[in-house]
Amino acid sequence: NLMVKDTSNKTIFDTICKNQTRIFNNLTLNTTGIYRDTMTNSQGCDSFLYLHLLVKDTSSKTIYDTICSNQTRLFNGINRTTTGIYRDTLVNALACDSFLYLNLYVKPISNYTFNASICNNNPYNFNGQNLTIAGTYKDTLVNAKGCDSFITLNLSVNSTSSHTLNISICKGQFYAFNGQNRTVTGTYLDTLVNAMNCDSFVTLNLMVK
Repeated sequence: NLMVKDTSNKTIFDTICKNQTRIFNNLTLNTTGIYRDTMTNSQGCDSFLYLHLLVKDTSSKTIYDTICSNQTRLFNGINRTTTGIYRDTLVNALACDSFLYLNLYVKPISNYTFNASICNNNPYNFNGQNLTIAGTYKDTLVNAKGCDSFITLNLSVNSTSSHTLNISICKGQFYAFNGQNRTVTGTYLDTLVNAMNCDSFVTLNLMVK
């Protein structure tokens, strides 16, 4: 009396991503293919188990960006301010990991402060303005790196001065003033330089008696 019992088989379809693994028949799998295992069914006969494994690709992308040191770059929910490589993980069209890399370069800003002195009758041109009042003034330019260059001017204003001479001479005499011998009653002007290196206006009121 012969009884022939059935074998059995089963096919499993599975999908993983490239950076994942699948354990099957004591093997760690990460390559697309068909894999087989043989077990024993409930009748004591062979049970053939087939695994159809599909391994989907992950993806990656690198972004190169440049900012100035007084700026920020939002990446992965964080405002980045330092040169470096930053990573974020998204999901690609195959529902696998998409690795996004930000290669960030932070360029320096610059600061420059200088002092200038003027006379109160001689304005100083700065940032498109003619300045005549002592104080601290600021301007923002662009440095060689393409970033902000903050310029600070400390301006001092020196005063001019004036002096009047009242001189009397007798007819036939002269008074030397501004390189000339004056012999006629009148008002004469000369401009010298005072101790502050500014104009000193000298007025001569000459009377010839």
